Amino acid sequence: MERLSFVVFVLLLLSAGQAAPAADDAEVQSWMCGYKGHCRRFCNIQEYVVGYDGCPRRYRCCVLRA
Repeated sequence: MERLSFVVFVLLLLSAGQAAPAADDAEVQSWMCGYKGHCRRFCNIQEYVVGYDGCPRRYRCCVLRA
């Protein structure tokens, strides 16, 4: 019984550690860059990449197509 509770505890710790980066991604996506651009890891279909300036590492500046 102790072993089962230990395994459940470890699984809860692992799942809690994976939830934190999603909050960081949501925060970074609200960052503005360039002229009306947003920092994203991957641009949406209706957006294009204008560069990487103003965004954290591994993020690019995406702007809506006109």
